[in-house]
Amino acid sequence: VQLLMQLPGCQSARVLVVGLGDKSSFDRMAFCKAMKTALNLVIGQPIKHLTLALESLTDLPVHWLFKQIPLLVED
Repeated sequence: VQLLMQLPGCQSARVLVVGLGDKSSFDRMAFCKAMKTALNLVIGQPIKHLTLALESLTDLPVHWLFKQIPLLVED
């Protein structure tokens, strides 16, 4: 996990990067763990906008990935 500040060419003041580990071992549980880590770092912060970039994760269904986010916020 790394918080990057004021990246050149990026309008966002902060960018949080969460590593997902080895792609071959990435599964539903790893996704939930990574999302929970990211959410725990941003919940309660003075954030007006949050963008999630999911690129070429695995064969996990995209609709499943997005359904998990509100469930993880509730935990």
